[in-house]
Amino acid sequence: MGVLDAPFLFDDFANIVYNPDIQDISQIQKKLIYRAGYGMGKNDPSRPVTFLSYALNYSFNNLNTLGYHAVNVFIHIFTAFFVFLISNALFRTLFPDKSRLAVLTALLFAVHPI
Repeated sequence: MGVLDAPFLFDDFANIVYNPDIQDISQIQKKLIYRAGYGMGKNDPSRPVTFLSYALNYSFNNLNTLGYHAVNVFIHIFTAFFVFLISNALFRTLFPDKSRLAVLTALLFAVHPI
């Protein structure tokens, strides 16, 4: 079993499997815009980008974990690239002769389990 076909775990059940809010994409607009302080209850969209990705994944893949995991891996790679860009700019400013540290920083972010 690879990372892309792993089953849902832990909070995936509350956020995806048993969440009726992501199953009806016609009401997505109401779920993404909410007043301050909203999002403290169970299944409330306190993270609108995550909620949107779950809703779009559900509309395309239903409960097939492959799509959810593929999007998650893509977001992680995309974020690692931005960690590289930011750390590269920082290291080039602070330590011009140590710009290779940016690559190590991005790789550490990409592979570290936490």
